[in-house]
Amino acid sequence: MRHKILQAALDIADERGVAAVSMRAVAQRVGVSAMALYPHIASKEALLDGVWRPDPWIVDDQALVVDVRGRGLVVLTGCGHAGAVNIARHALRLTGAAHLHALIGGLHLTGPGFEPIIEPTVQALAELGPDVVVPAHCTGWRAQMRLAQELGDSFVPGAVGSRYAFTAG
Repeated sequence: MRHKILQAALDIADERGVAAVSMRAVAQRVGVSAMALYPHIASKEALLDGVWRPDPWIVDDQALVVDVRGRGLVVLTGCGHAGAVNIARHALRLTGAAHLHALIGGLHLTGPGFEPIIEPTVQALAELGPDVVVPAHCTGWRAQMRLAQELGDSFVPGAVGSRYAFTAG
């Protein structure tokens, strides 16, 4: 239930901004009363601790987004400082595309400071259901192993010099 609550809060933040996230709005999205949230989330502040917030220090993030006809979006990240899931969701929202076909590039999940977000990132990527995920340089081996376990054939190991072709479907 906690995961469902946090996902609802994240969806609201993605759609309308962090200021729109409230216990009442989340409860409505989940389909329960606001009071039913409290055994799982102690307060709005605790809820927001588990939700994406804009980071004013991230000013250098860029991604290339290509809509491959009949397949969906191909998103190429650099280092993914804003979070690969945030980047992919933002691209889907901006373009109105229904499907993430491929995510290629750095997922910024290496090192002890980022290891706590490996699991939520893996779960969120699995929920997005991309056909191809090619994690690169700053993803880290722990995150790559979890992605390989969770995504199965959608996980493609990246290496210098690799080429990927995405054709219209």
